[in-house]
Amino acid sequence: MTQGETKKQHVVAEFYLRGFADDKGKLATRMRNGFAGPATPHRATRRHEYYTFFTDDGTRDQAIEDWFSTGIEAPASRVLDRLRTGEQPEPDDTPILARFVTTSLLRTATVRAYLEQIDDHVGPMLVLSFVAKTHPELDLVNMPPNQVEHLLPIARRALADLPARSQDKVRSRLRTILRKSDEMAERLTSWNWRCEHATDLAFITADAPVATLDPLLDGGWHGVIPPGSPVFMPISPTHLLVGDPNPPLGTPRPASPALIDMVNITLARGAYEAIFANPQMNWPPELRLSPRKPALPTPRTTITASQPDQSPTFPTEFDPVIDPVVQQLLNALGANDSVQ
Repeated sequence: MTQGETKKQHVVAEFYLRGFADDKGKLATRMRNGFAGPATPHRATRRHEYYTFFTDDGTRDQAIEDWFSTGIEAPASRVLDRLRTGEQPEPDDTPILARFVTTSLLRTATVRAYLEQIDDHVGPMLVLSFVAKTHPELDLVNMPPNQVEHLLPIARRALADLPARSQDKVRSRLRTILRKSDEMAERLTSWNWRCEHATDLAFITADAPVATLDPLLDGGWHGVIPPGSPVFMPISPTHLLVGDPNPPLGTPRPASPALIDMVNITLARGAYEAIFANPQMNWPPELRLSPRKPALPTPRTTITASQPDQSPTFPTEFDPVIDPVVQQLLNALGANDSVQ
């Protein structure tokens, strides 16, 4: 593990953004605040100590940033360099691409905002559940919902007053990202990967550079990768990396205008604050960043009593971690294998 100086860290890999820059090393940028102008891959998507955490002894640790750089981005850069020349992924590329796409999906400010939203909702509910264990008069199961809602602000304030709560939240979010990246990378390694190309400069990218599809379209949230959805990641203005859980249909072919529009619009919708393009590319006229940042639907929580024939929610065990480096990082983050 490392103890480095404070620094800016990329939400999106710098080498990846260079694939969209022009011959002067510039990106065209549009931001949610209305800014439109040039940027560089080095300065774009940087945030202060975004992956840095403090260990139990107070040491500032940048091991996650180091892992992204050497364990994920370095091997992926070699593969993407080949794919940008028109080659197709080889079998040995699959685990590299699966890890790169999943971490590119999960390390974004968009996903971090989702985790914060979930934490802000679930945390107070867990506080009430914990208190109810030792106070039988606090019958959450039979309490009218409006009374539970009245107690939530009290639980939220109590949670905020806990010592070291801020750093606990940081480490908790990083643990979630690491566990999900390990789980999803293993799943996506079994997928089919291909690279589609456009005949002209067509694809944008964003500070959340992976697009997915929600086939249900019911207003709910069905996970970072909805069931059955492929993943789409433009790797240059003319090349689109596709990971698909389904067998490929024929040989890769030029990307259709409908596919290009879908990917660009989905990326713009999921961007946290910025989208990027090659400066020589004409911005698609329909691309607009909404004034509001992406957010999950307002969650609904119901409290029910455990049934005699059902296992209780807690305690529960996390699935075993596959990547030993991820396990090492989780250990540094103070992870436990079970949730009480």
